[in-house]
Amino acid sequence: MTADKTLIRALLIDNDAGDRAYLGEQLGKAISVNFELTETPQLDGFTEITGANSEPFDVIMLSLALPGCKGLEALKKLLPQAGDVPVVVLSGHGPRELGLEAVRCGAQDYLVKGAFDCELLVRTIRNATERARIKMELKSSEQKYRALYGNVVAGVFSTTLDGQFISANPSMVKLLGYDSEEELLKIDIPSQIHACPEQRRRWVEQVHAADEMVSSELRLRRKDGLEITVLENSCLVYDGDGNPSHYQGTLIDVTERMRAEAALRKSEERFELAVKGSLDGLYDWDLVTDQFFASPRLVDLLGFDPQSADDGYQQFQSRTHPDDRRRVRQAVIEHLRDDRPFNVEFRLRRENGEYLWLQAKGQSVRNADGRSTRMAGSVADIGERKQAEEALRSSQSFFQLILNSVPISIAYVEKDETITFANQNYLDWFRVRKPELIGKKIRHITSEKSYRIIRPRIEKVLAGEVVTYSAGAEREMEDFELEVTYIPHRDDSGDVIGFFSVVQDMTLHRRLEAELRQAQKMEAVGQLTGGVAHDFNNLLSIIVGNLQLLSRPLNGQEKLMELVDSALKAALRGAELTKRLLSLSRRQMLEPRLLDVNELVMEMDELLRRTLGNSVDIETRFEKNLHPATIDPGQLESALLNLAINARDAMPEGGQLLIETSNLSIPESGSPEFPQATPGEYVFLAVSDTGCGMPSDVVDRAFEPFFTTKDVGKGSGLGLSMVHGFVEKSGGFTSIRSNVGVGTRVRLLFPMSDEDAASSEHQIIEIEMPKGDECVLVVEDDNEVRKTTLALLTDLGYQTLEAGDGPSALRVLQAHPEIDLMFSDVMMPGGMRGPVLAQKAGKIRPDLPVLFATGF
Repeated sequence: MTADKTLIRALLIDNDAGDRAYLGEQLGKAISVNFELTETPQLDGFTEITGANSEPFDVIMLSLALPGCKGLEALKKLLPQAGDVPVVVLSGHGPRELGLEAVRCGAQDYLVKGAFDCELLVRTIRNATERARIKMELKSSEQKYRALYGNVVAGVFSTTLDGQFISANPSMVKLLGYDSEEELLKIDIPSQIHACPEQRRRWVEQVHAADEMVSSELRLRRKDGLEITVLENSCLVYDGDGNPSHYQGTLIDVTERMRAEAALRKSEERFELAVKGSLDGLYDWDLVTDQFFASPRLVDLLGFDPQSADDGYQQFQSRTHPDDRRRVRQAVIEHLRDDRPFNVEFRLRRENGEYLWLQAKGQSVRNADGRSTRMAGSVADIGERKQAEEALRSSQSFFQLILNSVPISIAYVEKDETITFANQNYLDWFRVRKPELIGKKIRHITSEKSYRIIRPRIEKVLAGEVVTYSAGAEREMEDFELEVTYIPHRDDSGDVIGFFSVVQDMTLHRRLEAELRQAQKMEAVGQLTGGVAHDFNNLLSIIVGNLQLLSRPLNGQEKLMELVDSALKAALRGAELTKRLLSLSRRQMLEPRLLDVNELVMEMDELLRRTLGNSVDIETRFEKNLHPATIDPGQLESALLNLAINARDAMPEGGQLLIETSNLSIPESGSPEFPQATPGEYVFLAVSDTGCGMPSDVVDRAFEPFFTTKDVGKGSGLGLSMVHGFVEKSGGFTSIRSNVGVGTRVRLLFPMSDEDAASSEHQIIEIEMPKGDECVLVVEDDNEVRKTTLALLTDLGYQTLEAGDGPSALRVLQAHPEIDLMFSDVMMPGGMRGPVLAQKAGKIRPDLPVLFATGF
């Protein structure tokens, strides 16, 4: 193949191998054309072959004698698939009419098998491809013309001399507001289209007088009656004899352009008025010529006219405040270079030396090369706004300080649930930093489960309703109870634009409420037990007193004395129980003294180990420099022993008991564990065990009197309640924490004493029971107690007188001036108790000593 030969890609569809070989042989003889022949024996192979070849075929040769196809069936099947590729049919030796019919059906030509040589074959193929090429070019040209005619923006028309449309393109139809070209062809132009007959007449004269296109501005009427202004370019067309035939031309609707030009003129007028009346200064800076236009207002603001100075921009720079100069210059450079928005605030020095706050805005214009050639904008005096902003910042800072000082967590949420504010207490309580919260949406910082719960509440507050609910929270392994309130925020029109979230930690409040309820319960129980203990003490006084009196004459009679001692011990045990009841009711007198708690615990070590047994390991941890505390040591020993025994009972298989002491400082914000404790220094004693622990409902009732989980006979339910009463009466506080399967920890908190423990040691001095012969007036409403008391005093050598109530005692006192002492009960019926009796007796005998006794 030589470089100057034409390449034709041919496809042969023929099932006769001999015919295919003959045709290939003839094509191979071609001199001026090089054929690239592809063969297929059947019509079905056409799609597969054309899909595999990247280059399209120039010609297809089709045998009409394919199996399964009669007459022109194969051609009719192929033509839709062949598209614009020419088809030459190959017929047998039958009638010539079949080939002609094939050409009429769409084939470019036909050949009779065996009746052509190389020259005829090549000529036929070249003629077929050339005719196909010409047909395609003609088709393309027609498509381009129709596309241009149909899509050109201008209306294209031709009309008769008397004013009837001959043709009109779609743009012409649309311009005049008609639905179709057919509808427009029926219109009389002079009466229905031209809005001004005089314009029509002058137009006709101009067109006939001119030898070329005439350009006219005309007012036409659309189908809907709307008048439009058009620019018409038209001419007169002559026939072959030189006579006027028709008009043709184009129309462009310039209605909007003319309106825009009018609007531009008005805009320029308005701009001129705005420049003269604007409070802002306006400028226009030509970056190519460096010419600068400044409105009168801008000249007034700047204090000089930059357009009349050769160095206007340099003057502007020099007058800019030194702290702002670099920033302004950088803003100009970045705008001109990167097209960043130019909006800068700066201070400018005026002629009097004062600086004026200005805000400059501007926009540059770029040429075709992208280079800024012009910059225009405005300059405003923002001095008052700056003062207002400074006042606002000061106000915001003040209110921010207030909001950050309140012990309540406050946040603000926009209508789209974006958090835009949180005070310091909010951040501190929830342990978050501002970047982790501010700007975030609620659903992005909460779990999906939590968001599903609070979403209905958010909908309510955004609907204008105040929403309050309780929620639990866990922080540092500690549970808290929160009260959350959503408060809607409305704008001036009353629409909700967001809401405040106010969160209060109610844990301390709820504990105080629980403590109050417990105190009220203890008060009620205390009144009951106090009354019982009073009556029981009276009975014990009679029993103990009579037993002591009985023991004197029985001295030396061992068996009888054993019975008396046994009865006396039982009575004393009853007195001890009464003492516990009185401690519970807080009517038992304490004997506090300055105490080193570490020393007391160490002294009890042997007792505790002996009481708890070998199955319990006791560990102690002492604060080295433990503060002293003023406590009744006996009551503290009893409380510690009670706690140790409770711990032992909770560890039937053995375990560990930990006793700790420590100093504790409670800050001004208070202590969640001891909510009632005031700020200050304290000493605390903690007893912890590794026992079975208690569920929360049992812990809540642990300090209640007579409440016990032990079996009948194994506990009175007074142990912990006695400890609670003793600590509270000592000015301290109690706390209990317990987990089932883990253990229990009880903490006792006592106020620190400022006194030195070493300086307050007590000395015990044994003295004999005193006797005397003075006269004692015994005042007691209980006959049996009174009799026993009289007997004991008589046994000690005293003279006695008696009275059953206050009024009787006063009468006895007036009748017997020899009385040396009045020994009186405190609680007596009849409206005159012991203290009142003492006052009235003091008026009769001012020098009379009074000794009180009470069952409480």
